[in-house]
Amino acid sequence: MKETGGFTYVEAMVAVAIVAVFFGALYALNANCLYLLSAGRQTAAAAQSLQDRLEQFRRCSWTQLTDASYIKNNILNTSTTSGYNIAGSTETVTLNTYPLATTTPTTIVRANGTTTTISTNSNLVNTDLVRIDVALNWTSNVGKRARSQSISSLIAKNVP
Repeated sequence: MKETGGFTYVEAMVAVAIVAVFFGALYALNANCLYLLSAGRQTAAAAQSLQDRLEQFRRCSWTQLTDASYIKNNILNTSTTSGYNIAGSTETVTLNTYPLATTTPTTIVRANGTTTTISTNSNLVNTDLVRIDVALNWTSNVGKRARSQSISSLIAKNVP
């Protein structure tokens, strides 16, 4: 008898199943990589946005820095260049005396393009050192996870 060298139907189906599992795993890996890239890009944009915002505060005079109205109308009135990459973010700026925090800090929130003053402390202008905390909260594009980053700095009054 002469043998033929072919595959049975069952063997072909097993091979197709193995190939399908391989491509499914490859697709899942690709989706996970895209998720990580998107999250990394947003995290980098958030870090840059926080740094840009802190530099805006460092360029202010002492009276501008300690004035909630100035901060609301001139600093937090627009998003930073990097902040445009993070849609729907909420930015919270808190200024307080340092090293001992007062009971009422100046707190200003920028969300959805609207800036709101939560609390003010007009006595900050009479201090020599303030602590600035800038926090950024957003929901990631992929996965819809709540994300946040913050940065803090001390700024001293320029005394002649």
